[in-house]
Amino acid sequence: MHNENFYSALIDAKGKVYGGLVVSYDLPDDYDEFKHGGVVITFSVVVDPAVRGQGLATDLISDLIKKNPGALIKAQVINPLMEKILDNRELGFKKISDTGSREGLVYERKPTR
Repeated sequence: MHNENFYSALIDAKGKVYGGLVVSYDLPDDYDEFKHGGVVITFSVVVDPAVRGQGLATDLISDLIKKNPGALIKAQVINPLMEKILDNRELGFKKISDTGSREGLVYERKPTR
């Protein structure tokens, strides 16, 4: 992703990093996105393989959603594990394109306010 910025990380008391999330902030590029709010956030998340399956990626994504309720949030998915996480209805993401599209597999979550 271009213009990625550090957003959050999971770090223990000894300073070991277990996961992190980076974001890219963009302006809406079409009317449908513009009418939902002023910003589009695209994110990437990574979790140490040694601690996967404990909900850490979901925690990072949930924090992003909670702190940005007015944003349209998108994820371009490369890893099939991320597809499973974003298919979780509680997070509110919807698949909007498949691997055949220009952007690849994309999920988005509409703003809540």
